[in-house]
Order: sequence, then structure tokens, then C-alpha cells
Amino acid sequence: MASTFSVDGIVSGLKTADIIGQLMALERQPVQLLQKQQAEEQNKLSGVNAIKDQVSALQAILASLAQNGSVDAKTVTTDTPSTSPAILTATASAGAINGSFRVLVSQLATATRLASSGPIGRAIDRAATLANAGFRITPVTTVNDNPASFRINGSSVSVDATTTLDDGTASSLISKINAA
Repeated sequence: MASTFSVDGIVSGLKTADIIGQLMALERQPVQLLQKQQAEEQNKLSGVNAIKDQVSALQAILASLAQNGSVDAKTVTTDTPSTSPAILTATASAGAINGSFRVLVSQLATATRLASSGPIGRAIDRAATLANAGFRITPVTTVNDNPASFRINGSSVSVDATTTLDDGTASSLISKINAA
């Protein structure tokens, strides 16, 4: 047999153990309230971290979509018989226009070489006036009855009907260019 012996409230008639228990419970309420708030904040933080992870994953997907090669990727196919030599290659960048294109090769080019034993065209006479030197296109020496001119490095060079390409004088075109 077990017996419970208690002296609680013998003198005062108050149950001091209950009063102390209630006072301790009152003292624990702010701590419990803080623990509850802490748990709620942890839940909020977990939710924010989950959203952050999902946004990061979305950003990674969007970054890969933003690359031209993945969104606007183009392919090229050629319809060349396997027995034919490779006569055409094709590539398409992301900016290529969509569509079908047909290339018809009627004849393949062959290597050709031409050699001349002499000069091609007339020889240039360096001492003749520019109009008579033998250029394929005759240089302009006058504009509105005035000597023609052009600029080299900011310096003006004038030519007229008596100017030669290079006759060794200071009035030749080469000498004027060198002086400029």
C-alpha cells in the first residue's frame, strides 16, 4: 500500500504546490510565445527558401531559352545521292530565314591556269603626260578648265594636262605625291 503524505496548506489552508505550478506556468508563457513565434518564422523562412529555389530553377531555364541557338535552332538537309561526290555543303545560323532552297549544279568547275609570256595590256609610259601614258582609264586632269586636284593626308595634289607619271621632275605626279 502506498500512502501519500502532503503538508501542503496545513498552516495556511492554501495549496502552495498548485499556486507555485500556476506561477511557473505564467513565467513560461513569454518563453512559449517566443518559441511559437520562432517556429512560425522558421516556417516562413522555409517557404521563402522554397520559392527562391524555384525562382533560381526558372531563371536557369529562361537563360537557356534566351540563347539563339536553343530557341531559333535551324537544321540543314541536303538531298545529294550517296553515289555523287560531295559538291555542296550547307550550314544555317539561328538567324537564317526558314524555307526551302534548291541549288542546281549543272557542271563542276575545274582547275585552270593561264600563263602569259609577256605583259597583259599596254606598257605604261612614265614620261608621257597622264592622258597619253597608256592607262586603261584616262585620268581626269582638268575640272571646269581648272587643274584637277585630290587630297593625300590632308595635303592637296594638283594635276593638269602637262603632268607626267614620273619623268624625274618635281612636276611629275609621283614627285607631287611624295612631297605631299
